Amino acid sequence: MEGPDRLSAGAGGRPRRAGAPGSWVARHHVSVHLLALVLVSGCAVATWWQVGRALGGNGLSWVYVLEWPFFGGYSVFMWRRLLREAKGRPGWRVSPDSWLAVPPPTPEEEHAEAERLWAYNRYLAELALADQARALASAGSSAGRRRQLARRKELDRGGGSG
Repeated sequence: MEGPDRLSAGAGGRPRRAGAPGSWVARHHVSVHLLALVLVSGCAVATWWQVGRALGGNGLSWVYVLEWPFFGGYSVFMWRRLLREAKGRPGWRVSPDSWLAVPPPTPEEEHAEAERLWAYNRYLAELALADQARALASAGSSAGRRRQLARRKELDRGGGSG
């Protein structure tokens, strides 16, 4: 019997109706098949076109002669992966989260980061004081210099904020 009621062999040899969600001809798979067909065909045509140009003397086209088949192969790879994931089988042998996950920092790492941050903030404060000193020197204010020296001594003792 022809049509959507026809049975096909599914995973493990179990019968499955054509058009069922896990089959290759399911409605949502047809668009993936058509897209893959268009992409691979387009890459094949582009490869043939670039071969003609390369043989005609265009040296850059030799790069494209190699590039378009790569794109076509990548299209096939993604087509296969999308279908495997749609069927519930993993597309990767290793979970993507396992190699993207960043472990939380250890207390030692947090302490080292806090020390680096403190040193950087102190450096920025010293730069600000140097700018103030230059401004005061150009203005010739001795009271301003005394305040700046007192602030620097306070920073050297580890006191004060920013």
